[in-house]
Amino acid sequence: MKREYPDAPVVAVGVIIRRDDRILLIRRAKEPAKGLWTFPGGAVELGESLREAARREALEETGLHVTVGEIATVFEKVRRDEKGRVLYHYVIIDYFAEPLGGKLRPGDDVDDARWFRLAELDAVKITPLAEKIARNLLSPPVQQSIYLGPTGQPPSSTQHTAVEGSNGVGKEGDPA
Repeated sequence: MKREYPDAPVVAVGVIIRRDDRILLIRRAKEPAKGLWTFPGGAVELGESLREAARREALEETGLHVTVGEIATVFEKVRRDEKGRVLYHYVIIDYFAEPLGGKLRPGDDVDDARWFRLAELDAVKITPLAEKIARNLLSPPVQQSIYLGPTGQPPSSTQHTAVEGSNGVGKEGDPA
């Protein structure tokens, strides 16, 4: 199936490989996204399962053998030319994966492959979705606090407080 000006969307996979406090990114050597950092990945070949494609793409683009985990995200990329015709149309399924072995090296349509820590992401041009995912995965967890009322319980959305008068009715006519 042709990639430029396709007759139908191209199904592709991406592989999100994380190790400790680092995430693996590759820099594309070809369009689309030439020169940008993103996750390894590419088109699914005829007769190949999605997970097989993810393993193959990880190996081809990074030199690493991986175990493919759960689906991380599904999205599409449509790029049109100056006349409005569809130049590229990909439906992409990104998987989480863990490295099993191999030697990191850039592969066929990649000109670099590197592990990045959170602070290092600012120094490279990265695709918006890959940046969002990488920052989310590498950022420390955010602790949320919950206000506990004077009873030690979270306030209920059905609780109302009388605001005016002694008739048990608040400003908005809600029962107190």
